[in-house]
Amino acid sequence: SKAATCTFTTLAADLGVVVREGSATWEAAKAAVQINWHTDKFSAPENENMSGYYAFDIKCPTDLTAYILCTTSSYLNEVFETSEQRIIEIENEASRKYDGDYVPTDPETDQFIQMPDWVDDSGTVHEGQLMSVYDFYVHGYPTNGFVTYFASGMHDGGHCTSLEGGVCSSYVRAQQNIDKRLTIDYWKEYIANNRGSLCKTGSVINKGAEDLLAASKPYYENAKPLIYENNGGWLYMEQHYAKGTLDDNGETYDDVYVVFKDKQGNYYEPMCFDVPSAF
Repeated sequence: SKAATCTFTTLAADLGVVVREGSATWEAAKAAVQINWHTDKFSAPENENMSGYYAFDIKCPTDLTAYILCTTSSYLNEVFETSEQRIIEIENEASRKYDGDYVPTDPETDQFIQMPDWVDDSGTVHEGQLMSVYDFYVHGYPTNGFVTYFASGMHDGGHCTSLEGGVCSSYVRAQQNIDKRLTIDYWKEYIANNRGSLCKTGSVINKGAEDLLAASKPYYENAKPLIYENNGGWLYMEQHYAKGTLDDNGETYDDVYVVFKDKQGNYYEPMCFDVPSAF
């Protein structure tokens, strides 16, 4: 959910022939959307200031690109005056460049991977921390409630919001972020920024950087920028920041919005799917 104040994008985008809500084409597309709610995961984490958390699987027609955004109806309907403005906002949010991080596990032991222990200039040993590895999502981040789900084979001109000169700049940026984590200079800079007060001599910095590069290399050397392709499979999504109002019965008013775009570049008016009450 967003703050009530917002500056929205002006209508510079070509939305094609907008498929209107209630038309036969629009209704058929909405009827084809399938959502399986993970009601076992509906919860409000203890001691966290949020009203709810929900998760679901979604499946869309494979000939359509889906821009999916979990938000509140009040945000879209009160801030944006027209369907066209809402379409642009949902696409902008769903295509946002986002580097999501998580803690991986060792495939052999299923234990959390840790950075190696390290020694500062005074000889004090510090325990390695749980390693945070980036997935480098290119368009959206489904485990934070927004994503572009590209129609099969359609991550190209007219569909990719980051296409520059025939190349997806978001994809290039993600690949660069992966590549630089395979260099010793990146980890030297990491130590300088995060352990600079403890590691001051060159030999300690070099040794720490070598250890971190060795520990990180297995995750980054085979990593690929992640683009979600709508190939008929289920897409798992989560919303961790639901702040819809809960009434006396614990019902939430947060919604899942979907904007479709067909292969001719025509957009569909936003479709709203109500999050069921499972708190």
